[in-house]
Amino acid sequence: MATRTFQTSTDPSSTQFSFIAGGDSRTNLNDWQTSADWLANESTDFHLFLGDHVNSGTSTTDWSYWYNNGVNYLERNLLYHTAGNHEYGSIYLNQFVMPEYEKWYSFEFGNALFICLLTEEDFSTQHTWLVEQLSSSDKTWKIIFFHKPFFCTEAMLRI
Repeated sequence: MATRTFQTSTDPSSTQFSFIAGGDSRTNLNDWQTSADWLANESTDFHLFLGDHVNSGTSTTDWSYWYNNGVNYLERNLLYHTAGNHEYGSIYLNQFVMPEYEKWYSFEFGNALFICLLTEEDFSTQHTWLVEQLSSSDKTWKIIFFHKPFFCTEAMLRI
C-alpha cells in the first residue's frame, strides 16, 4: 500500500482556522464522489465527518466504495470521524485511528476544544469524561460533535 501524506494548517496554535462538518455519504456514493472531489480542493484545516459513512458497516464492499469514491479527498485532507448508526460496529472501529478512547475523544486546535461523542452507545459512560473535558479546558470555543441529535422534533422522528 502506498504511503500518503497530507498537510494540516501551518500553525495549529493559530486562532485563525477553518473546518468543514458534514456526513451521511452513505445514501448515494456517486454524490459522495462528487462532494469528495469538490472538497479535495477546498482549503480548510480539517473536516469533522459526522457519521453514516456507509449504508452497512458490516459490508466490506460498502467501505471499499466509500474509500474509492472519496480517494481524491481522503488522500489530501485530515478528517476526524464519529460513528453513525449505519456503520457502527467492529469493522468501523478498525477503519480509523482516533485520539484517546477512539470511540469518543477530544482534540485542541487553536483556541478551540473539539469533543467527539458517540451517540451509538449509552451516553452515561461518556458523561463523566465529557464534564471533565469541558471543565478542565480554558479554550475560548468548545465544540461538541456527534451523529444523532440528542433531541429532535416529532416530524424528524417520522423520517
